[in-house]
Amino acid sequence: MKNSWYIKSLLISVIILTSNISCDKHRFEFPYAPISLNVDLVNIYSTIGLGQHAFVYENEGVNGLIIFRNHSDELFVFDRTCTYEPDHSCSVENDTTSFLHLSCPCCESQYFLDESGDAFVTRGPSRYSLVRYNAFINGGFLRITN
Repeated sequence: MKNSWYIKSLLISVIILTSNISCDKHRFEFPYAPISLNVDLVNIYSTIGLGQHAFVYENEGVNGLIIFRNHSDELFVFDRTCTYEPDHSCSVENDTTSFLHLSCPCCESQYFLDESGDAFVTRGPSRYSLVRYNAFINGGFLRITN
């Protein structure tokens, strides 16, 4: 009896796991663009104030980069590509509602640059945050990689 219960629970677990894997038809895939870049911190600090961002390096990433400097003086780097249909090469732009809001001119998705280092969706159709790259300070440079 105990052995039968164990086999049934194991079988149910396998069915649940495989059904979740096969239902992942809408998995987010972002185009890969290799990035390995050093940006002088003096340039960043002189052009990007606390709680502000700048669009930079249009030839890096998929559609250029966004460097965001939060109020704690941390730096985050995002790809400018809208995540709704990333293969269509739509780049987010400044939104008129706030300096921390970005919008896509193609699908009208809106994103918010959060102090924690996320650029999450505030209005769709996009469901995914902007893609964030690895960024760390190395000497006098911000090192950006994926």
